[in-house]
Amino acid sequence: MKEFDKAIITKNGNELIAEAIAGKKIEFTRLITGCGIYGESEELECAAALKEEKQEFPFSVNEKISENGVLLTAVISNVGLEAGYRLTEIGIGGKLQDSEEEILYAINITGEEKAYFLPPYNGLEATEIELSCYITIKQDAELKMALGDVVDMMLNELRKENARAITAEKELKGSLNILTENLAEEITRATTAEEELAGSLNALTESLTEAVTRATAAEEELKGNLTELMESLTEEVTRATTAEEELEGSLTALTESLTEEVTRATTAEEELAGRLTALTESLTEEVARATVAEEELEGSLTALTESLTEEVTRATATEEELEGSLTALTESLTEEVTRATATEEELEGNLTALTESLTEEVTRATTTEEELEGNLTALTESLTEEVARATAAEEELNNRIDFILRNKEILNFNENNECVIEDERITADSLADVYFTSDTISIATDAVITVETYSGNVKLSCQNAPAGAIKASIKIKVV
Repeated sequence: MKEFDKAIITKNGNELIAEAIAGKKIEFTRLITGCGIYGESEELECAAALKEEKQEFPFSVNEKISENGVLLTAVISNVGLEAGYRLTEIGIGGKLQDSEEEILYAINITGEEKAYFLPPYNGLEATEIELSCYITIKQDAELKMALGDVVDMMLNELRKENARAITAEKELKGSLNILTENLAEEITRATTAEEELAGSLNALTESLTEAVTRATAAEEELKGNLTELMESLTEEVTRATTAEEELEGSLTALTESLTEEVTRATTAEEELAGRLTALTESLTEEVARATVAEEELEGSLTALTESLTEEVTRATATEEELEGSLTALTESLTEEVTRATATEEELEGNLTALTESLTEEVTRATTTEEELEGNLTALTESLTEEVARATAAEEELNNRIDFILRNKEILNFNENNECVIEDERITADSLADVYFTSDTISIATDAVITVETYSGNVKLSCQNAPAGAIKASIKIKVV
């Protein structure tokens, strides 16, 4: 590859750049060649045309390959050239997109001794030179022109794009690693929270167990008190029964004593009757004595009756006292049963309150666990979205990488003069640049070839049947 001695953007070209920076679009129209000779002191910036123009050629490639960079490619040919000349000056024509006025955008010169000689066309084989220009459109615009195979320049640009893609992929992987570490920390915090919740539940269970144990102990104590009360009641009933038996014994003894007294009275009466019978004859004498004796007997009977009445009164009073004791014992027992019932109800109330408190604690624990599960679900969804976005970004990055579909290979056209090349990376919006080799470009030009991209393939169609084999390089730019 050879480079020219000087590659200068003219004043008119700089004015065109200013228009482009202001928002207007530049259109590069043609490549102009000539054989003019320049002195070292000449100001190329002021050039408005080539000194000695010989030929002009269209640009086969006119592509924006970076934010401020444009790649122009043209093939210089001697087809139709009657007299050869040395290629000492090359110009690039340009204009604003909506303007008809063309200006000399840039000029490139070299010495006559270093210049290519383009021979006249001999009618058999054409001489072709592929020329590439890389132009930056900005304040400090640069122009670099080179003669040779444009594929080399394209491959260099592609390598740079691949390097940038690899760097972006590494940065994306770094972001994914950071995201993974953040997720691990969130899972660790969630696990810790779950363990703390389990500890709280264990403590609550232990507290409930202690409360149930205390309730069981209280119930057993109550049962013990009831047992003691029943034993005390049994003892009181036993004592009452014993007192009743003693009362019955006393009544029996009293009855027996009364019977004995009656028996003695009867005996005495019989003795008296005997004496009366014996003393009938001496009744008169003994009447006074009998009357006195009868009065004494009546007095004894009265005293005996009074004594019997007192014994009956005492027995009645004892029975009433016994009944009073039984009544008091019954009331005491009723009070004890009432107190036991109240204690049992209070215990049941405490158990109910404890059950409600436990239910609330379990509800709160369940709510906390559900919230924790909700947070984990939200975190998982957020991670899934981040991974999806990262995957989409990576796929988009991969899709943006340009690639060479064919490299100086023969294109196979079918009977319909169509050549279809399939590749799953190609989309309907992809851009395809076709660069025909110098030995087959004339055949391709005569065939009038058009290019269209579809999803999964690119199709080249010939307006005229090719006169021979056509070789080309195809670059695909995925949009």
